[in-house]
Amino acid sequence: PGRAFENIPDSVKREYSKWAKVVGEDVIRFTHHYCTGLNWINRYDLTLTANYKGVEFDRQLALKAALSEFKFMRGRLKPKHKLYYMMLMREAYVYNEQGNISAAAKNYKEILKLKPGYAPSYVEYARLLKSVGNHSDAIKILQIGLKKTKGATIIKQALARVEGTGSEN
Repeated sequence: PGRAFENIPDSVKREYSKWAKVVGEDVIRFTHHYCTGLNWINRYDLTLTANYKGVEFDRQLALKAALSEFKFMRGRLKPKHKLYYMMLMREAYVYNEQGNISAAAKNYKEILKLKPGYAPSYVEYARLLKSVGNHSDAIKILQIGLKKTKGATIIKQALARVEGTGSEN
């Protein structure tokens, strides 16, 4: 059983150690599930311009598979981990694509609570709110984001689009 891990080149050991420090010693062995979830999202995204028989089945399969990988990671990541809020963003994207707006919104709210300085979460949450016709709450979220991020450019741009054109999408 242990023989598979013998004679590992020092360069591989150094690379593993480097990434274990970045991601966390306690989750490094599980991060391939996060990466697999990202790959399923990419597969889904690639089907959005496709029009072949069974494409809708493939889309739903890809979304379900991505969500499964992220749920696996939820059992291993704690909010302190660097990947946690990024995983929540990807989950929110999947939920939104599945039409589960409340689950997507719940993820964005959790991100805003855990990492209030993360500007993309305000923009994506506002986009979600706008997509369901909640224009005023989208503006409020972006205004809060401006304060929490000390004027992040990405939020300023999103706010200008929402306020100026009435359209964020």
